[in-house]
Amino acid sequence: MSKLNFIFFAVLFLPILTLAQSEESISESLTIGDQEIIYAEAITIDAGTLYYDKNTDEEGAMMVASSHDTNGDDVVDAWFVYDENQNVTTEAYDQTGDEKPDTILSLDANEDVTAISGEKAGEYSRVQTAPFNPEPISTTVQDEDLVGDVSDISIEPKENNWIFFIILFVVAAGLYFFWKRQK
Repeated sequence: MSKLNFIFFAVLFLPILTLAQSEESISESLTIGDQEIIYAEAITIDAGTLYYDKNTDEEGAMMVASSHDTNGDDVVDAWFVYDENQNVTTEAYDQTGDEKPDTILSLDANEDVTAISGEKAGEYSRVQTAPFNPEPISTTVQDEDLVGDVSDISIEPKENNWIFFIILFVVAAGLYFFWKRQK
């Protein structure tokens, strides 16, 4: 490949190479009882943290675990582990306030308890919650203009397109003179 071709391709792909970002797969782990949960991203919410594993498919990240402060004392006291269908497979609770699970519940696909383990397993009773069935919400509003008058909105044209053409001209001129000098 000649020097001219190399320079041409370098100039052509330089903007692409400078804007390219590499996504590293950094994994961390969370230990809940005897389970080690590998996650790639942790997102903090109001009363806890959601742990996500990066998938390679189009769906994006999948939640693999979560930790929560259930009593508002700013100390994590409940952990949940999820399977690929987002069903809870493990619940863990801290009853002593040391931020370590004392009671670990194993759950089946219906989220029924199949086993209880841990230091405080005999002292724990699981509270059954009512299923959440929200009322349907209407998203249509009749006879109400939610946007208002948009006739006075204008979009200004971009004024800096000339910079691109100057840079393109300088690069093309440089390549032309380089090519002429090589002959």
